[in-house]
This record gives sequence, C-alpha cells and structure tokens, in this order.
Amino acid sequence: MSAATPIIAATNARPNANERQWLLSQPSSDTLSPDTRVPMSREFAGVTMHHAPSARTLSVSDTHLMWGACTVALKLVYSATPHLDSHCGLTVRHLSPPHATRKPVSTDATFILANSGDRDALHALIADTFFAPTKPVLFVVNPFGGLKLATKIYDTVVEPMMRLSGIPFTSIESLHKGHAEEMLMNTDVHKYSAIVAVSGDGVFHEVCNALMSRRDWRSARKIPIGTIGAGSSNAMNQNLGHKFVEYGVLSIIKGTTKPMDLISVSLHESKKVVYSHLNMAFAYLADLDIESDRFRWMGREKVTFSALLRLLNLRKYRANVGIAAIDGPAPLPVPQSDLDDTAKLDPVQTDLSDMRQCYGPKRHYETIPLNNLQTFPIQLTAANDPLSFFSASNLPWIASDFQASHIASMDCGFMDVTYGGKEMRRLSILSSFISGSLPADGSRFGVERVKARGFRIEPFGWSWSLENWNGGAAGEEREKSRLFKTPGGHVAVSGEPFGMETVTVELHEKTVNVFTAM
Repeated sequence: MSAATPIIAATNARPNANERQWLLSQPSSDTLSPDTRVPMSREFAGVTMHHAPSARTLSVSDTHLMWGACTVALKLVYSATPHLDSHCGLTVRHLSPPHATRKPVSTDATFILANSGDRDALHALIADTFFAPTKPVLFVVNPFGGLKLATKIYDTVVEPMMRLSGIPFTSIESLHKGHAEEMLMNTDVHKYSAIVAVSGDGVFHEVCNALMSRRDWRSARKIPIGTIGAGSSNAMNQNLGHKFVEYGVLSIIKGTTKPMDLISVSLHESKKVVYSHLNMAFAYLADLDIESDRFRWMGREKVTFSALLRLLNLRKYRANVGIAAIDGPAPLPVPQSDLDDTAKLDPVQTDLSDMRQCYGPKRHYETIPLNNLQTFPIQLTAANDPLSFFSASNLPWIASDFQASHIASMDCGFMDVTYGGKEMRRLSILSSFISGSLPADGSRFGVERVKARGFRIEPFGWSWSLENWNGGAAGEEREKSRLFKTPGGHVAVSGEPFGMETVTVELHEKTVNVFTAM
C-alpha cells in the first residue's frame, strides 16, 4: 500500500470541474506554488531525508509540510511514526490528493531531524491534526454484503491505516441481517469513541437505528458514526465525499465530522419506528430498490436492468397522501436543552402496541389526522391520484451512481419529496436512470417536487389502471377490494424493505454526527 518516495513535489496543476466533487477542500489548498507565502507554525533546521544526506529546513504551517520545493497538505497525512533505524527519524505517510478517477496512492517520507526533541516536536505537530480518542473506534464489518469485499477492505486498507495512525480501534463482524443493530442495541456503545460500518448502506442504516432506538438515544447520538463503502451500492460514501475507501479512513483518522438530519418512519400497523439516513420510497422506486436485490450478481448494473424491467410493467398504486410542506405551519420545536441532556432517558416502553412510547426524538405528525389540512396542506387521494412514483430524499445520492435530489444535503432541514402518477413519462424516467440523475425540474418527467418536513401515506394496493374511481364511498370500497397487495407494495427505508402499511415520516434536524470529507 505504501511506496518509499519523497514528499510530493509542489505543482500549480488544478483539477478539472469533474474532479472537484472529490476534493477534501478547495483545489488550491492541496498544492502550493514555490512563491506561495504560508504562515509557519515551526521550522526545523538541519533536517535530512532518509538516504539523502544534504541538510535543509523543514517548515510546518497550519496546513502544510514544506521541504525545499516539495510540499504536502497535512490533511492528507495519516501517520507519523518513529523510524527504526534512527532515534531522530520520523516517517510520515500521506495519501495523494483526491482525483475523480485515480485510486489514491500512499507515500512515505522519512525525515532525520537534528535531535530527538525536534523529532518529538514534529510528531506532536502532526498528531495534533488527528482524531485523539481515549476509547477505541468500533468497526462493524459485514463480510456477506454486496460483493463480499468488506473483510478484504478492512484487512488491506482500514486496519493498516488505523494501526499506523496510532488511534485505538477494534472490530466485530455482522453475521446476518439485523445483527449489527441487535449488537449495538444490547451493548454499552459509550465505551467506543466512534462507530463505523464497513459495508454497503445496510449496516450504516442499522447503526443509525440502533443509536436512535435506545432509551439513552440523547447521549448515543453524540457518538460519531461513519461508513466505509464495501457494498454493491455505496450511496453514503458518495454523499460523504469518499469515492475511495482510503479517504473514508482518512476522515476517521482526522476526526472530521458534520451534523446530519435523520428521517423517522412510523409504521402504524407494525407499531414501530425506524430511522432513515438516506431516503424513504414507495411505488416504483421502492419496488425497484427492493426487487433489484435478486440481481446482485450484476453489480451496479442491477439498478438499470431493474428500472427497465419495472417500467415495462409499471404498477399504479392507490393511496391517500398528506404532505407537510416546508413553507406550511411549522410544529413546535423540541427544546435544544432536551436534545442535549445526555443524562436524560426516555420512559421505559411498557406497551409495545403504543407507538408513541417508541424511543427517539419527538414525532409531531404521528398522531395528527391525515385530513388535517393545516398540517398536511398537500393532499393526494386514492380515488383521483394514482401514484407510480414517490420518493423522499434526505441526501442527494441514493446509490453511488444515482442522484435523486439536487437540493437535499446532510443538514438542510427538509426532505426533497418527488411524486407523480398519471403524467409520469416512462422514457424520461428510464433515461434518468441511465444518466444517473433525476432532473432538478420534475416537469421534465411528469412529476411534482416539494420541500417537506413530513408526510403520511395510507396505501391500499396497486392495479394497472390510471382511471379515476367513481361511485362515491361504495365505489371506492369496491375498487379497493380489487387491488393487489403482492407482489410489490413495498415501503423502502434507506433501501431496507418493509410491508405496505400506513407510514408517517418526519425529518429531525442535525440528529447525528457523521465522518465526512474535510
């Protein structure tokens, strides 16, 4: 993984526009031209490189190491360890600057300083840029997910980089679906400084749910969480700016986190609440997400193939829907003091059939009637508004190669809700999946888009018909009895399947802290 070469040379090269999305910060901060003036934190005189006897000055700024005409951004440095052959030597390891298509290269450079005091001072300056927990980072490795690469990625990339960084860490394996959530629900998560999934999006979904479904969720949510993409569809790594595994590990070593909104999904018949970090989908997108799993062997092409297959046999769902738009009446905010009271515990859940007792942040919309127009001003009816498409995105990317939203972000405070039926254009939808992005203008494929705080879906089933229902209440009941419930009828929460039942969905702002690119 490492190559014994000097620190990268300074260059004026700038990445093109397609590369910028992968940068950990602005392009200009990764490289310095020889005449760039940077405030120095410390200068070390009489420094030689290993196998290079001439002495020079090594300068350390708040952002860079500089050696003659060479420079490296400190944000790319993940290790500084004493050199075995010299009591004054320090070996510094760093990743190459991010690039849109090139896998990062790890480079090391050994400096021989004038004395051990200088070596220790340089080591301390670099160590100050690292995450410095006293408790270990927990990696939850899923050896069975996606293309079954998680164990290999952990052994060859994650473990070596973490070991060299000096940050304490440990790992456990997730042995079956739901296992990670079970383990984290029944262990003292506070003995870890952070929890990171090495998997696809499924185990990260379990980590979020485990932390938010505990009595002590207020303190558990403070534990930084992250993900190292090792699945067939690593949407979170795309949203976090980690196209390559190495940069995901680097963000943990550097301890760079950002707050992220979560979505609560109240399942009214199941009497439970689950949490979504990514999106909640119904109708076409949910069917596609869940049913594409049988084509996992196709890798990332499974989505495009399933999209075409499902469009050729497009189900029309009937549901009553109410949407609380962002510009409508806002619910009373939960006092920040309640969220930040880490010693506070939710009351013990004594009645499993009472969804209101489920642990987690207050859910405002759960008990409000669907026909309350003040709360849910946007109304769709089963009789007149057949649905073929419904998606609520909390983040832009719902797969590593598919962008569902152009306006959602980690802490934007709303969901990007997209819905449509009669006017939906199949060929436009298919072209969107082929191109890897839903257009920002929903009218291009016959759907509506709205920024929402929450919504409720009361589904009844599906048919092949787009016709309005007639005959009043009796006619509606007759038509409902003719609807299909299976196959299909999925509700998908961050890609995880749930049955067709009434759901109330609500966004909770800045609920967790996630390791992300700098």
